[in-house]
Amino acid sequence: MADAAEFEQLGDLGTAVMVVFWDSEQCDVNEVLERLVWDKPLAYTTIMTVMTRLVDKGFLERSRSGRK
Repeated sequence: MADAAEFEQLGDLGTAVMVVFWDSEQCDVNEVLERLVWDKPLAYTTIMTVMTRLVDKGFLERSRSGRK
């Protein structure tokens, strides 16, 4: 898992996505889109990209269920 110094590198959107996960522990892209508090509409692919980068950086873990 990431340490405190790495959390500073998340950026605003990455931090907002992590807040959603801290509140629910497990969710998919659609659930993040529903729960995310952001000042403008965001595309599914934008959230998916942010989540993929968070997985690559070690902040999130990916699990697959069916086609998701």
